[in-house]
Amino acid sequence: MHELIDTPVMVHPELTFDPVIKQGQNGIITNVIHENDEIYVKFEDGLFGLYGADALLVLRPPADLITNLRQGIETMPRADLLELLNIYLLQQSGRNEDITEALNLAAFSEVLWSKALMPLNEWIDRGLNLGQESKPGYSR
Repeated sequence: MHELIDTPVMVHPELTFDPVIKQGQNGIITNVIHENDEIYVKFEDGLFGLYGADALLVLRPPADLITNLRQGIETMPRADLLELLNIYLLQQSGRNEDITEALNLAAFSEVLWSKALMPLNEWIDRGLNLGQESKPGYSR
């Protein structure tokens, strides 16, 4: 689980209890204690928060984004489709600042939310079960 260190994440905006009050904000994972489901996140203002994997959101794997783009051609509003493409392209750069920008774009609409973001715990489960990329938001 230490491969998650330095991964950009977003604190779930609907999190009901957050002592550092960072719902909807982005940060970087600095430490992971898998046995206790403790993930430490550092925010731009220097504050740290302690979260469970279900309280953090990451970008979907690139293959999911491509699938959602293909399926969305017929059903998604054009503006959302273009934003989803932009999210994919930002993710492909592999740079944390671009991935953070993609996280921000994904939070703008419910359509993008469901097509581009997923809870970190779901990504971990899928990664362990499906042998996907070792880092969310990064291509092979």
